[in-house]
Amino acid sequence: MNDDNAAKWREALLLPGENDLIESGLLELSEYLGVSREEARCACENAIADSRREWESALRQTPDQIVDFYRRTQSYLFEHVWWHASDVETNAANVEVLNYALRRGAREYLDFGSGIGSNAILFAKHGFRVTLADVSDTMLGFAQWRLERRGLRAQFVNLNRQQLLRERFDFVTAVDVCEHLSDPDVEISRIAQSLKTGGAFVFNHRVGPDEERPMHILMTTAPLFRSLRRNGLREAGVEARPLRRLEFCVVERGEQSRLEDWFYGAYDRLRFSEIFVNGARRKANGRPMGNRVGNRVGNRGSDSGSNRARHPQRIYFDRVKQHLDRKTRWLDVGCGRQLTPWWMKGQAEVEADLKSRAQSLIGVDPDFAALGDNRSHPLRINADAARLPFADGSFDLVTSNMVFEHVEAPLSSLKEIRRALGAGGRLIVLTPNWLDIVTIAARIVPNRWHPAVVSRIEERGAADVYPTHFRFNRPATVERILREAGFGNWSVELLEHPDVYVHVPVISRVEASWHRLAHRWPALRGALLIEAEVP
Repeated sequence: MNDDNAAKWREALLLPGENDLIESGLLELSEYLGVSREEARCACENAIADSRREWESALRQTPDQIVDFYRRTQSYLFEHVWWHASDVETNAANVEVLNYALRRGAREYLDFGSGIGSNAILFAKHGFRVTLADVSDTMLGFAQWRLERRGLRAQFVNLNRQQLLRERFDFVTAVDVCEHLSDPDVEISRIAQSLKTGGAFVFNHRVGPDEERPMHILMTTAPLFRSLRRNGLREAGVEARPLRRLEFCVVERGEQSRLEDWFYGAYDRLRFSEIFVNGARRKANGRPMGNRVGNRVGNRGSDSGSNRARHPQRIYFDRVKQHLDRKTRWLDVGCGRQLTPWWMKGQAEVEADLKSRAQSLIGVDPDFAALGDNRSHPLRINADAARLPFADGSFDLVTSNMVFEHVEAPLSSLKEIRRALGAGGRLIVLTPNWLDIVTIAARIVPNRWHPAVVSRIEERGAADVYPTHFRFNRPATVERILREAGFGNWSVELLEHPDVYVHVPVISRVEASWHRLAHRWPALRGALLIEAEVP
């Protein structure tokens, strides 16, 4: 979590004289609704269950029936106040959106699907002329009161009765909105018409069924992405990369002709059709049905109650944590730019917790530039795993996270790691499985093409794409090399991997189909979690 962004989020939402964000939110609810803080807290803590009951109290089949939920809901006030106050880590990403708008020199801001107005407050406090648009009278009324309570001015648009002004805004956001839309194409058209030429639209989305929130009705990204270019919107440039890393999509209103928009729109309707994109159907009441990838049926790689496999990175770091104590001397081989991935929720907290448990942590990597960016490892050394600059038995734990697929001579590296480990020392490795669909594709595509391909479909620069060899990625081979390197008591676990390319047509369908097969046949699963001990 970026501490500066978290501080800005808290500062924007705190009422004058308050210093605790949750208590400040409860005070707002208390004043606005005329209830006690205790009553407000109780309603907040039960808001998710209450929202679900409100949704399920009526048929939610047509757009009007879906919108009726937002017109009438009371629980959403409590849920959003509580979420914005209690999950600062997630919501601080909105400050990065604000920073992007400031870098662009934007002034006219539209908060589409504004809810209780938290983003509008954030932007208004930083000098933007703000307009809030929503279908819910309840939410708009509370948002208006919140801004007036802080002495902030704004315009308010009830989308049931009013139209957005054409070419009015140079910056529009729809944060945590798209999953609620019954007809994304209509709303994207409305947003595009409200943008000035060159204006930016920033949005995110959550796809797939959510048992706690059945009002999340977006089952695939296809309805969003097939509407963008038809409505004159084009992907923003590299300056938007920080937002993409936070899972925001960023597009701009272009100057191209209507004929070009029509052509690309027709192409995208085909490209994002069910022929090419993995999708799902919905029941008549708007709740999800049909294909649910990754349901837990006793597999190690899944979270209980989740519709997606638990990410192997989570399992890997949990396993590492189990082997850390105040006496552990820890070596991270191929440490790269940081210990835990930037995209992991709670990344900073997970990293801090792991580091606090060990006596020492050293990172080694042959990429000097990556080490220069690394702020995770207290001590960093430019070295190859096959030539470690440490005495015998220097470490109790050696880890390696998604590195060994790049190692050309794994036996040499493992013999050296074995030497650096003390008696009873442990090795923990996470690496792709040789029969994972992404591994198969990487083995087919020549290494010289990897930077261009990977940087296109992932948020990684070409400099962060390394050659792959996959010489320690087949379970039988792993066991043979560990034996030859002098390790004992090893285990190799096959972990399921969640879908990560849902944003890429064709690839998303192939990936999802492969993961369904892997759910049934473990040999096809995405990652190997390898553990071994020094006898």
